[in-house]
Amino acid sequence: MINLSVPGQGELGEGTWFSELFLSAVQSRLTGGILVEGLMGAAAVFFREGLPVHAAGAAFTTHFLGSILVEMGACQQAHVDDAVAKQGAAAEAPVLGAILVADAGVSPADVKRAIQRQNVARLQTLFSWGEGRWQAAPGENARIRDLGVPTPAWGIFFEGLTQAADGELRELADGLLGRAVQLRGGTLGVPDHEPGAAEKKLIQYLEKPRKPDHLERAMNNRRQVRGFLRAAQMLERLTVHPAAKAIAIPKASLVKTTDLPGAEALMAAVESARQAEAAPPPSRNASAPPRAPAAPKVHPIVKEVEALHAAIKTQNHFELLGADDKTSPADLRKLFTALAKKYHPDAFPSEVAAEVATKAREITARLNEAYQTLTNDEKKKEYMRLLADKRIRGDVKKVEKVRDAETKAQMGTVMLRKKEFRQAREFFKSAMELDPETAEYKAHYAWAIYVNPATDRDKAVQEALPILKEALAQEGKSAAIHFYVGQIQKSLGNEKDALFHFRAAVSLDPKHGEALREVRLLDLRDQKKKDDPKGSGKNGLVSRLFKR
Repeated sequence: MINLSVPGQGELGEGTWFSELFLSAVQSRLTGGILVEGLMGAAAVFFREGLPVHAAGAAFTTHFLGSILVEMGACQQAHVDDAVAKQGAAAEAPVLGAILVADAGVSPADVKRAIQRQNVARLQTLFSWGEGRWQAAPGENARIRDLGVPTPAWGIFFEGLTQAADGELRELADGLLGRAVQLRGGTLGVPDHEPGAAEKKLIQYLEKPRKPDHLERAMNNRRQVRGFLRAAQMLERLTVHPAAKAIAIPKASLVKTTDLPGAEALMAAVESARQAEAAPPPSRNASAPPRAPAAPKVHPIVKEVEALHAAIKTQNHFELLGADDKTSPADLRKLFTALAKKYHPDAFPSEVAAEVATKAREITARLNEAYQTLTNDEKKKEYMRLLADKRIRGDVKKVEKVRDAETKAQMGTVMLRKKEFRQAREFFKSAMELDPETAEYKAHYAWAIYVNPATDRDKAVQEALPILKEALAQEGKSAAIHFYVGQIQKSLGNEKDALFHFRAAVSLDPKHGEALREVRLLDLRDQKKKDDPKGSGKNGLVSRLFKR
């Protein structure tokens, strides 16, 4: 068990998972924080006496307190916008909940419930992190005492493990291959946790030794079973037996090997081979060349696994499940269940090679991802948006990269507002690498270079302007890129070029306030030059001297 009572750090992933950090914090009644830095950025989790009280950080791009309060009906979006503006204008940002209580009349009890909901949602996402770096330190500061709201931990733990990193659940499954498992004492040993319906069913099954794959078929949810077994393992409530001691779950809950497509053909081939062995060898001419030995017969499921494994690299979620955007959740479940049973590696005949089973596991992981996405309205909407994106063009492999690039760009924008220019530059650089087809990421990257006051002005222009011109050549209909180019041209004294780009920005985005202001200023300056070309008229030097 990791000791969090003293400061510590390490790598997240193989060997150490967030679930272990969380359980250690709960069991040791930690008062302190855990900082995890991964691909999505940094996430900080704070505990008080073993209970999570606050989760924050750039890695959390959803489940904001204001949004949760609006969803709860505790206040209006306008109240949240006003509170955020007030918070941003203050020298030391006050607590958002306190502003809403004081200015919008939000109930303190609603704020506490919203923070608890935020803690639950954000913490559960951390269980899925498969890599990163963590560091922990005991102690609580005054800010966390003001912000934190104790949140029940065990529900987060058990639900979080159903969303655990693939590597963590695969590690568990590999360790239980050829074994049977049983729940020690028939309980999880956590008195202050009320098991859900699925957990109760598993507890009931595990009163006797069971094979993990039988549990997965009976529950029809592999990830849920493995998450539960992982929790029981970490709580030291899981007893492991030899597979021979396993007691079968009623057959109605299982998928038999003979139900697999092609099983009948395989059995017929085996029977034919058996008969051929029993028959006397046919007579043949001694001078005839010997026949080559017949190639070993390949189980039909092997060919199907190989074909599908090659196809999933380019198939989107709908194609993988054999569905479309009109398929109902009930039909999606039927399609998913049939495919998950068909390609479940634990149901394959013994003659199927291990590498084929590995490919089948990758297929079932993709099937699960597709099903979870398409049966969640919010995830499906986001997936449809990404799938229609011209940057992806139907290549499902790019979906995650595009999504990650957008997240990195959002983080870069936040860093720019905070004037953390170096960090902003790194985030935009990551976005460019993940999605090189989005020209605005290049433009934001160049702008982060240019506006950094620590960089020499001439050097900043020399570095930023060529990148902006490249972005403009790639995407000429971006108001942001035109605005950035206009600002640099203005700084170089090229007012005509600057005005061209500012006008282009306004044409593309009539609500671009900064570009509008620049157009008015440059137009006004140009008009003054036309009215008084020598600078000696009523607006010239003589006039200004007399005004003194």
